[in-house]
Amino acid sequence: MQPITNLELEPEEIEECKEWFQDAGNGFVEHYLHLAQKMNVYVQPPVRHQLAQQAWEEIVHLRSISVEQLENTLESYSLTTLEEERQNLVQAIEDAYSEQSWEQVVTLAGNLADFFNIKAYWDDWQQTHMLALESAQKRGNHHQEAEIMGQLGNLYRLQGKWEDAARVYSNSMRIFEELGNDNYKAQNMMGLGVICFHQGKLSEATKQLNESLSLFRELEDRYSEGKALGNLGNIYRQQGKLEETIRCYEESLAISRELGDRYGQSHDLGNLGIVYHQQGQWEEAIRCHEESLAICRELGDRYGQSQTLSNLAIVYEDRGQWNKAIQMQEDSLHICQELGDIQGQIQVFLGLGNIYRQQSRWEQAIRMHREVLQMSAELGDLHSHGQAANGLGLIYRQLGRWDEAMEAHKISLNIAKELEEPQEFGLALMNIGIIYSFQGRLNEAIEIYEASSNLFQQLSDLPNQARVLNNLGGAYAYQSCWGKAMETFEASLRIFQSLEDNHGEGQALTNIGKLYEQTHQKHKALVFWQKAMMKLHPDSPDYRQVGEWLKSIS
Repeated sequence: MQPITNLELEPEEIEECKEWFQDAGNGFVEHYLHLAQKMNVYVQPPVRHQLAQQAWEEIVHLRSISVEQLENTLESYSLTTLEEERQNLVQAIEDAYSEQSWEQVVTLAGNLADFFNIKAYWDDWQQTHMLALESAQKRGNHHQEAEIMGQLGNLYRLQGKWEDAARVYSNSMRIFEELGNDNYKAQNMMGLGVICFHQGKLSEATKQLNESLSLFRELEDRYSEGKALGNLGNIYRQQGKLEETIRCYEESLAISRELGDRYGQSHDLGNLGIVYHQQGQWEEAIRCHEESLAICRELGDRYGQSQTLSNLAIVYEDRGQWNKAIQMQEDSLHICQELGDIQGQIQVFLGLGNIYRQQSRWEQAIRMHREVLQMSAELGDLHSHGQAANGLGLIYRQLGRWDEAMEAHKISLNIAKELEEPQEFGLALMNIGIIYSFQGRLNEAIEIYEASSNLFQQLSDLPNQARVLNNLGGAYAYQSCWGKAMETFEASLRIFQSLEDNHGEGQALTNIGKLYEQTHQKHKALVFWQKAMMKLHPDSPDYRQVGEWLKSIS
């Protein structure tokens, strides 16, 4: 098509044509502005729930389906429509910007933020919101400027760009404080709390999230209240406070279900799956993760799918189903690479490194953890850096490279101390104690184990306390302190029983059986190993090991 100015027209005719095409362009923008506003209503869980309830009550022929089914239909319809029109919607924002229609740019971009978030269209999100931020600034509209900043903070947070996220969240919160808008202030406060959590500043994170939670409750904002509870649960989980963790996650899930927030439900179920896994409740963990994965696929939530696949892989890893675990991690990695999700890639590499270590694929395991060391250093992600150092320590320990193992675990220990992560600190102590045990430095090992056990007891982190006690009992057994060893193993057994952690209980029974074997009480060893076989998960390496011992003792 020729440009208008190249056509053989009179000057006044050219101007008339220009006006027509400009009006047509405005119609294009207006159409997509209306579409984005309409579809965004259906994406918002609280509003969608209210509309579905109202429609169900007023339209008789809808009574054949449930309100929840109607909500799901509205959500699927809106996401499908926005997906089909995505390129046109982005083009409409660019056209509005070219025409200096600043209000339209801001409104269009703001109505697409949740869609870009759910679908992980991060390039579109950044491109449109940078135009929107500039448009709001040109209008001198500080409320819109701060709102767009908050959305950019959400984007940077998801991308693992902690400093950028903290900067825009802080600027946005400052503006909303000046404007006296408590809701948006609380939203940015919650965002800052999440950033502090990822940076390992747990005290500051807890403070920010509790303050935002109080504000959301005052404002009766149930949707945001649920998000704050979920984020608080993450902190408690990091601190090993599992009862408080489950309480927060279950409250958040109840709110998500109340509001018909499918996206929130998938996230809450995933969090609960992680806690159940920590407690050794593998079947319950798998149920939660698979339910979460089904919702993510239904919504087309690629980011959520990658996270859930990685979490499922860790459960299957602990069950000894390594090929299945690797496949899930690789599926997760493929999605993360598509999305440009660096933080997600880090977690996958850590997961793959752990599996390769258990398979004795040493070179691949070391390569995975070194990859994480480099990526986390570039991001300034100390938490992941500490995890990678810990993973390398475990590999070097299994290879008998004691000095390198000790150096790696001390790096992990120092990072945990710097980040105020007592749970990670306790785990690093335990790993150092294991090295001392292998080196025959049993008194030092026992001292370290006791310090680690006391720390986990203070944190009410019973699963890790029980694991340390198992190692402590082993150190006493090496010293032939049979009475102390038995007392310690039995203490570990009682904790696992109180947690209803069958697999952990089986591990403690295994250790008691081993102790009886070492003291030449083979009949008792046989009895305890048989009990252990009834508790250990059949897919686990521990189950196979005890089975071999039973064959040999028979």
